[in-house]
Amino acid sequence: MGLEDIKKKILSDAELQKKQIIDKAEKEAQNVIDEYKKKAEEYKKSILERAKEEGDGIKRGILIDAKMKVKSEILKKKREWLDKVYEEAKNKILESPYYKNWMKLKIKKAALSGDEKIVVSKEEEELNDIWLLSLNKDLSSKLTFADERGNFKGGVMIQTGEGSFIDLTLDTLINEMKEEMERELANILF
Repeated sequence: MGLEDIKKKILSDAELQKKQIIDKAEKEAQNVIDEYKKKAEEYKKSILERAKEEGDGIKRGILIDAKMKVKSEILKKKREWLDKVYEEAKNKILESPYYKNWMKLKIKKAALSGDEKIVVSKEEEELNDIWLLSLNKDLSSKLTFADERGNFKGGVMIQTGEGSFIDLTLDTLINEMKEEMERELANILF
């Protein structure tokens, strides 16, 4: 083998080695690229999953908030209906022929000493002097009307000798009944 052949052999070996090194480097580079693509895909997938979970959480929060608002609005409407029913009941009581006797019964149950003053509302027409005479006769008492009338609708306030009041206004009496009847009435209406 001559010098020229040795040179060719060295160049050929060097070229082969160069090709092997380049192939190996390209293969390693491709492995690194593939590995980073895989990591990037996993990272992307994890970010999307987290975003989906956060989105689902936000969606759940919005739905819960919306449901609570709807329930609150329904409750508000039910309360308005109940208030209308109670207001109508109050008006029916005031218009009832039994109103005067009912008020007598409520006053009798108040266990009075007999010298209290009865405060009626500014608009009261049914609980008048004739009614008071009848009440005093029934109770064997000396109840009188107070000089001033009250700012309430129906019923009475009884002013005791000590200056305290017994509240038998229609609003108070209805509220007492309301507490007893509210669940039952709500079941009937709704």
